[in-house]
Amino acid sequence: MSACPAEAPLDLPLTRRSNGGDYLPPPRAESDSTRPLRPLSQLLASSRERLRLVQPMTFAGLWLFIGTVSAFDTYLTVKFQESLKYQEINPLARMLLQLNGWDASLLIGTKFLGSIVVLGVLTALHLTDRRLGLVIAAAIASFQLGLLGFLILA
Repeated sequence: MSACPAEAPLDLPLTRRSNGGDYLPPPRAESDSTRPLRPLSQLLASSRERLRLVQPMTFAGLWLFIGTVSAFDTYLTVKFQESLKYQEINPLARMLLQLNGWDASLLIGTKFLGSIVVLGVLTALHLTDRRLGLVIAAAIASFQLGLLGFLILA
């Protein structure tokens, strides 16, 4: 019997013990170079299918973003309602505050009503014409992004 693996008999194969991390994935049946190319019509059909799946998710994300920014704006209105008399720069909001004796309840109710109407009309538009609904939702969401930047940075 040999004391060192180097002295092992030549007719026996050398084996290594596994440390548990020697996993190799099974060989692929087809290599990438031997796989047949898919026809262009199949590729276009799959991209249309992906677009059909992504478009509703995009609309839903924009819709949620619009609602979230609106809710954040309303939260700030409630939080700082004592100082709205001095800090509100929106002329329509100032008019609603003055009509109600500088109480923020009419302004908050109007904000909620406006948000619900806009989100409802967007949903109805998207159900009628998906592409137009998505474009208008993107335009409103970009406006809301500007509003969010103004609310956070100002």
